[in-house]
Amino acid sequence: MSIVRAALVQTDWTGDKESMIVKHEEYAREAAKQGTQVICFQELFYGPYFCQVQDTQFYEYAEAVPGPVVERFQALAKELNIVMVLPVYEDAGPGFLYNTAAVLDADGSYLGKYRKQHIPHVNGFWEKFYFRPGNGGYPDYDTAVGKDGIYICYDRHFPEGWRALGLNGAQIVFNPSATSRGLSQYLWSIEQPAAAVANEYYVGAINRVGIEPLGDDDFYGQSYFIDPEGSYVGDKGDPYEAELIVRDLDLDLITTVPIGTIVRYATPPSAPTSASRCARTSSACSSSCARLRARALCSTRATRRGARAFAAVDKVARIGPEHELLLDPNIGCRLGRMALICLPRNHASVGRQRRILGIAL
Repeated sequence: MSIVRAALVQTDWTGDKESMIVKHEEYAREAAKQGTQVICFQELFYGPYFCQVQDTQFYEYAEAVPGPVVERFQALAKELNIVMVLPVYEDAGPGFLYNTAAVLDADGSYLGKYRKQHIPHVNGFWEKFYFRPGNGGYPDYDTAVGKDGIYICYDRHFPEGWRALGLNGAQIVFNPSATSRGLSQYLWSIEQPAAAVANEYYVGAINRVGIEPLGDDDFYGQSYFIDPEGSYVGDKGDPYEAELIVRDLDLDLITTVPIGTIVRYATPPSAPTSASRCARTSSACSSSCARLRARALCSTRATRRGARAFAAVDKVARIGPEHELLLDPNIGCRLGRMALICLPRNHASVGRQRRILGIAL
């Protein structure tokens, strides 16, 4: 499956749990009408963001996973033939409460859950009052639309989970959140795109909208999908209004920089003249830019994208024969360092298409 139609839901608090559940059932049905194959809801989707206060009354929102809400959506997932990611409040036993996301396959089967690992505890986000840190690692799930992973809200500030999900083979990683305007909004357009590029997968970033009665947090929406090249797939969601965001994700883009061929540099770099041009680029090379000649050695399976490549004889890089390796003097060229980039041959220019694989030391 190459093209996957995926959906995100950003919405506001309706005032009670049942109406929130019904609202999300309606979103799921609308998404299915549009041909959606996988959908993810916002963090703690059937409740308010109660972490703005510390009040034991909100423990009542917690339930077993799987439990009543998950089972209700299992039936809906089967009916609509759609993969679902459900961010819920999990009760795993007395004193064991987690910020969790359940994963349901398109046949309604329960595949597993991810428990949020990183728990903030600052004004407006008193999460340690409600949640224990997750203890289940960073699993990926084989679904009807590929391999999906989950990272919840505050997790996104920590790179190790992003990387673990990538190393486990994730193709789409969903990051349901509840994040407030003015607090970390400037990071909203940085962290998830950086994670997508560094780990070569799609990221679906979801944020609720509006100001809820429990506090001053102003949730700014702007949910989006980002592709493995760091480009937005369509526009961001509205910063104020509830919205169903449906986008087509081309999973073939993940393999634009192939990882199945190991190559070795057959000869040291040699600098072309300043008038020559790098292959398939639109600008002239400087005299310090050298093309690396490489030849394929084997087709054994390489490690995950992002493996380091070093610009030196007899070192190995993970690239394919349809790509050029170039030394770029404009990236990291300080103190004897020069960046190694991988440029797909069929691209007209470097721009955002290039992949930075490593740094020549």
